[in-house]
Amino acid sequence: AKPGLPENPENLKVLVLGHSLAVDANHMLALVAAAEGYAGLTIGTLYYSGCPLYKHVNYIKNNSAVYELYLSSTTTPNKAPVITKGVTMEYGVKYADWDIIIMQGGVFEIAYDDKYQDGNIQFIQNYVNSIKTNPDSIFAWHMPWACPIDNELRDQYPYKPNSYYTSYEAFNNDRTTMYNAITGAVSRNIVTDDSFI
Repeated sequence: AKPGLPENPENLKVLVLGHSLAVDANHMLALVAAAEGYAGLTIGTLYYSGCPLYKHVNYIKNNSAVYELYLSSTTTPNKAPVITKGVTMEYGVKYADWDIIIMQGGVFEIAYDDKYQDGNIQFIQNYVNSIKTNPDSIFAWHMPWACPIDNELRDQYPYKPNSYYTSYEAFNNDRTTMYNAITGAVSRNIVTDDSFI
């Protein structure tokens, strides 16, 4: 059976292993949670730009201090997160007794079934389980959105012109096609995986 959310979510500690889309989502999470009255929610993002799952595996194996740890809270939802640079995944996982550890795939790999089936997700989970300080923590999955295609994002921060153009060719240069590929892959590979809530 799938694990469930903790019974008392008011003081949850949430860590996301991800990239810039996680930073965006977590900023919004702090704002929404604060508006809903969750006074003690702490949100951490162990960030590496555009990080696909295989890079997390390499950084774990080499104990690479390449991440930035972003920390936000519902007590200060409108303030910029506190950032600690040059940390390892071990540092981020052990930083707090996280209740929920959210995983996130790379921006484009999340649309392909084989990226969920190559063992990288399980490797990361096994590593986190071996070092986490809260034995009751659970895993969740963050399904990012389909990023804008080039002509939708020119001069729009944080996107750079032409940064996603070639990656969209596999989806007929259509954002909806990519979104459907993402949701299909997540449905087939994450929703059916009992290690995720």
